Amino acid sequence: MKTSLRRYDAFVPPAADAQMETENRRIGETGKRRDGEAETRRGGEGEMGEGRRPGCARRAGAAGFTLIELLVVVSLIGILAGIAVGQYRYATLKAKEAVLREDLYQLRHLIDQYYADKKKYPQSLENLVEGGYIKKIPTDPITESSATWVVVREEIKPEDQETTAPVEGAETPPEPGIIDVKSGAEKLAIDGTPYNEW
Repeated sequence: MKTSLRRYDAFVPPAADAQMETENRRIGETGKRRDGEAETRRGGEGEMGEGRRPGCARRAGAAGFTLIELLVVVSLIGILAGIAVGQYRYATLKAKEAVLREDLYQLRHLIDQYYADKKKYPQSLENLVEGGYIKKIPTDPITESSATWVVVREEIKPEDQETTAPVEGAETPPEPGIIDVKSGAEKLAIDGTPYNEW
């Protein structure tokens, strides 16, 4: 009687045995997944510990730039280009003004030299070329033309003017000579002064 009871206690139905085997398999797979996740976490911490900070690494496959980054770069390029163009125009205009000052100085100096040599002022700027004082009339850097120079002629005193009517066949009195020259540009310089008043 006792032996039969022990055999009855040791007997496990087939359904229960299959259920236990399924449960053990599920527990084993869960344990493997947890071990794999732990290993992955440890591996990630090791990589980040080699110079990468958390959150700084890009996701795999996330290449290129975002639209905001592109807009920021394009805006910066536009601002720098605008500044460069403005500086270029300013530098170019400043160089032209320096050339204009030098040309005016040279022309006035040559007019005085012409008067010192010939005891009279030149009737035109071409007289400076004909007299060998200058090779050619310089170009006004502002108007970009050599025909726009404005000449200032000497004033004739009233007592030097003839009071009698000119005699037929007599030589016509010479035209007053040039004592100064100015630019024909009507624009304003960088300092706000007109070029034609330099």
